[in-house]
Amino acid sequence: MKFFILIILLFPLNVVSQQTLELCDTSLTFLYSTVPTGNGVTQWEVNNQYYYGDEVSITWSSIGEYTLIASRVNDDCSSEPVTYNVNVIACENIQCFVPNSFTPDGNSLNNGWIPIFFPEYLVKEYQLIIYNRWGEIIWESFDFKIQWDGTYNNKNCQDGVYIWMITYNTIKDPYNKIIYGHVNLIR
Repeated sequence: MKFFILIILLFPLNVVSQQTLELCDTSLTFLYSTVPTGNGVTQWEVNNQYYYGDEVSITWSSIGEYTLIASRVNDDCSSEPVTYNVNVIACENIQCFVPNSFTPDGNSLNNGWIPIFFPEYLVKEYQLIIYNRWGEIIWESFDFKIQWDGTYNNKNCQDGVYIWMITYNTIKDPYNKIIYGHVNLIR
């Protein structure tokens, strides 16, 4: 996904600015621009790469903190640099896919049930509880990578509908979120 934003830097001011970008897709492209003053050309530097011109289009594709430095260059002389800090962070658009059925019948297909978070690195704390129809806890996990195998006390659970509840928070939001639903166990 590409976004074009015009950010105007005036020379010869030495200003420290800050921009925070949320990276949700594979990359974001921004257009940075200066209002030229005097003779010469604008030199842009980011990550030891140089760009020249009054406008520069930069594609951000990795999470991290970056410094964009712009200065006006005329022959061997240059203006005081303008520094612009860009902080690229992961976006909070976390999604959770929860299958509604599974078949733990030992045939190596669909034998376990597990909710899937995307992107999973955003999940900080997690708890999954599965209840039977009488409201008893039959399975609990604090690791979102562990799947339920359809057993309770090392015995196969019978076919039926089981209620699940997930409580989680993310690295960007410490407040717990609760989602719940049901899963069909079919043998």
